[in-house]
Amino acid sequence: MGNVRKIYKIFVYNLPWTVSQHELKAYFNKYGYTYNAVVTFSKKTGLSKGFGFVEFIDKKAYDTVLQQPFHIIDNYNIKVREFKF
Repeated sequence: MGNVRKIYKIFVYNLPWTVSQHELKAYFNKYGYTYNAVVTFSKKTGLSKGFGFVEFIDKKAYDTVLQQPFHIIDNYNIKVREFKF
């Protein structure tokens, strides 16, 4: 098998409905390279469901994010927790 990277994934919730995937990724990039960021949208309404996921390749960035007491995006105190596959 080839070179397999470990992905460290967090669950992000209490997101304001105005936050896009780009904004989510940009916010978490300040902790280290963000491999991927996804905001979940309702297929029925097209509006954000208020949660998403962020993936890191760097464990240090991942650990730093989880250790922060709070995260603020668009004046919302968003919540993060480890996502278990």
